[in-house]
Amino acid sequence: MAQSFEPDYLNEGDRTPAAVDPADLVFVGFNKRVCALHRDTGELVWSWKAPEGSGYVVLLYDSDRLIASVQGYTYCLDPATGAQMWGNPLKGMGLGVPCLASISGVSSTGVQAMAAMEAQQQQAASHSAAHG
Repeated sequence: MAQSFEPDYLNEGDRTPAAVDPADLVFVGFNKRVCALHRDTGELVWSWKAPEGSGYVVLLYDSDRLIASVQGYTYCLDPATGAQMWGNPLKGMGLGVPCLASISGVSSTGVQAMAAMEAQQQQAASHSAAHG
């Protein structure tokens, strides 16, 4: 039988999840939703649904915030509670799978883009040295 988990709320009258150390969480994003699971138990700690956008969610854990991008809409969540801190529709930027990066972290698509850029820079440096 499948086990289902409910978020751990401060109390039944308060629908704000109890704060948990983000180091104890694993973040999952899909179908315009993000959830945090406790890394030791798999228990659902909190979940959030994007008010706009649909489909694939790209996540970036950036120290004290969790950035979620959903088909052209980008949101900042509190990683401990899942509370939305801000949202930006990025009007005019288009749709698609984004690349997220910051000083503190990078998304998997960002890692691929950065690796390609580094390879190009190394190739250009090697070419300059050989023909310098």
